[in-house]
Amino acid sequence: MALTIAERGQRFRMNHPEETRAQKAQWREHLRLNSIYQWCQAASCLPGSTRCQACVEKGKARRQANQHTFLETGLCGTCGRYPYLPAMSANPSYRLCEECYLRKTSKQRLGSMRYWQQIRQKLYDQDFKCAYTGQILVLGQNASLDHRYPIHSHPHLKNDPNNTEWVLQEINEMKRNRSPEQFLTLIRQILTYRAC
Repeated sequence: MALTIAERGQRFRMNHPEETRAQKAQWREHLRLNSIYQWCQAASCLPGSTRCQACVEKGKARRQANQHTFLETGLCGTCGRYPYLPAMSANPSYRLCEECYLRKTSKQRLGSMRYWQQIRQKLYDQDFKCAYTGQILVLGQNASLDHRYPIHSHPHLKNDPNNTEWVLQEINEMKRNRSPEQFLTLIRQILTYRAC
């Protein structure tokens, strides 16, 4: 049985992922340098993009329509592959599955989505419990990814997933720019003073 072009391409990409990425990057660079629009090739690109204004608008409308369809069926508003997190049901326009939530958290806290699996593993290793209180963490409700050593005093650890741990959102707010040792010292001082 002969394979279709799409099947052959998929098989090639599975066997040569790095070559495929390099080829795609090279093609995008060619399009950008020659101001060729990647899809319609009908209009000149926006500066620094491979899309024209009309296609940007089309893409935005398509994403909004997809999001609406996904949310109506109980799926993640971003990917549409998995059910959204139950804790996010209160906000009808912002519902994400676990994977998309972790990708977004990784992007916000570590500067890249590529760490999402590592921070998910940390959450599972912590058994969905806060590193300081032991309370149960619920993604989208009370969980927060904390930099153990604050990035203002340790900027070289800003994008290091090994410098993170899952804590309650209120603990993260209380800890602020303190190291774990400084934070625990502060807690002990408060307890000592209040015990008197």
